[in-house]
Amino acid sequence: MQNKWLIPCLLLWAAPAAAQTGDTTFTLQGTVPGTPDGAVVYLFNPNISRDTLAKDIVHGGHFTLRGPLKDPNLYFLAETGSNQHRLLFLDPAPMSFTSKDAGFDNAVVQGSVSEADYLQFEPQFAPYFGRLGQLAQRVNEEPRGSAASDSLIAIYRQKLDTLDDMTATYVKAHPASHVSTFILAVHMQVRQQYDWLETQYALLQPKIQQDYYGRILEHQIVKARIGKEGTMAIDFTQNDVNGNPVTLSSFRGKFVLVDFWASWCGPCRMENPNVVRAYQEFKGKNFTILSVSLDQAKEAWVKAITDDGLTWTQVSDLKYWNNAAAQLYNISSIPQNMLVDPKGRIIARNLRGEELEVKLKEVLQ
Repeated sequence: MQNKWLIPCLLLWAAPAAAQTGDTTFTLQGTVPGTPDGAVVYLFNPNISRDTLAKDIVHGGHFTLRGPLKDPNLYFLAETGSNQHRLLFLDPAPMSFTSKDAGFDNAVVQGSVSEADYLQFEPQFAPYFGRLGQLAQRVNEEPRGSAASDSLIAIYRQKLDTLDDMTATYVKAHPASHVSTFILAVHMQVRQQYDWLETQYALLQPKIQQDYYGRILEHQIVKARIGKEGTMAIDFTQNDVNGNPVTLSSFRGKFVLVDFWASWCGPCRMENPNVVRAYQEFKGKNFTILSVSLDQAKEAWVKAITDDGLTWTQVSDLKYWNNAAAQLYNISSIPQNMLVDPKGRIIARNLRGEELEVKLKEVLQ
């Protein structure tokens, strides 16, 4: 049962804290005939081998592992000095691990509902993820833009669509299973579709939404909502070119285009004439612009403002991609912008050229 493919990097994240109810400890009674006395068995985090949950010494073919466990989760059961290991989806409950011999692979686990769900789901999904991985490797081996590459990418996307359907079907059928949040977490490493994720997450029972993986998913969903059309703009403050603090909410009552750019960004500089034209046409109609620069050097920033004729409010913390406002709105490429209405609600994103003028005419006239 070598299913390492299913261990998500998300296990390395610190899941947001949540109130815990019910049992928060586990016990695993093991029976492994043929395992020598004195052998050490232990449970550890699959991604951090030093993170040992519990360990015990085998006596007469038996061991007992117990310890704190706030949420059902995946751990490796291993034996020191051997190749024996087995992924287990532990519940905070009394459980048993019974093998007919010294091997771990064919052992029967009882007492863990999550392990039973995991064993039901794993045979279907493991081969599919394996095929996806092989297909991705083939795509990477082909020259980018070649006919072979394009064909493989099309097949890969079809496979991802099928994976969406498989995952959605499982989640719908198992709204009370901790494995549902686990598979959604794995799925999001392959395909980041936050609207789709939010739909699947809503199908889960509340207690499942707040388990280990559920809290990670909730964090992803909340973060992805930031800056979406229809949501309220989150306030921020940065200094203008004269060192004076400027707050987004200070523009409340006006339509304001929040424009993320930088002096070193060629596409940004190419777009600036369109932004200037829109500002000149609509500045007297309850509209303004707040530009946020991802520059590092103030001199280059100020020079670009002058050269491009950007006469509206300009702010920056001069922290490059670590600009606090850019990070707040998950800005990973520029230029980007968002149009905020007088009440502070985002009503459009990434308006370019004629699109910007059309939208401003729509809301201002």
